[in-house]
Amino acid sequence: MNPLLGAQCTECGGPLPNNDSQEEQILLDMNGLPDSRYRELLNSNEPPLDIEAASIEPLVAHLRRRLSRYDDKISRLRAQLERLEQERATAESDLSKNSAIVSPLRRMPAEILFEIFTLTLPSDREVLERGAIDVGDSPWSLTQICGRWRMLALASSSLWSFFGIDCTIRYDTAAAYPMPLLIAQLQRAKHLRVNFLASSPSQYQLGLLQLLSLYSHRWEELYLYVIPEILPIIDTLPPLYSCLAHVEAGMA
Repeated sequence: MNPLLGAQCTECGGPLPNNDSQEEQILLDMNGLPDSRYRELLNSNEPPLDIEAASIEPLVAHLRRRLSRYDDKISRLRAQLERLEQERATAESDLSKNSAIVSPLRRMPAEILFEIFTLTLPSDREVLERGAIDVGDSPWSLTQICGRWRMLALASSSLWSFFGIDCTIRYDTAAAYPMPLLIAQLQRAKHLRVNFLASSPSQYQLGLLQLLSLYSHRWEELYLYVIPEILPIIDTLPPLYSCLAHVEAGMA
């Protein structure tokens, strides 16, 4: 059997028996082309004689049919692979959903989850240095994990107690501190530690200060640094309630 026509063993390199290779050898034998001459033609650019070319033509036709059969098999296997990949993706999704049911995290007491939530909070300094609300950070991000986490995060008022606004870092204060998010945080916090730095008497910054004043009864700590132009607004704020335990004020 001509080893160049059939598959080879991956261990010994010898030809593997298969019907296609046997058929090809028979075609060559029937057409009288010696194996040595066939090898010579395979391994050189020498043109065959007309009689030799006529001997090879049936083999070429056979190999084309053989290649077509392989293409058909590959096409069927690819379709089967796609189906298996889809079925695997479905099984993986089912596994993930059902594993979540028995997950220890799902049965974790709310008290422990709250302690974990508290540990994820950025420091007061980090909040101020950011110069903007980051909904991708805690506590905002905790409301985006699942329904239980959202409910617990919203019910844990202390997660929302630090209210830091530094208008001196970014030019567009309205984009950095969207009013709807500020209102949401103020409503969620029962007690507030307010740190407010104003940079200009703009309408938006004055609006922020007035918004804060509506919740002055929740202030426990107040750190207020403003420019002189805002001082008249300070005089119009409601009286500070007795829950305020610490106050620092100065010029920004």
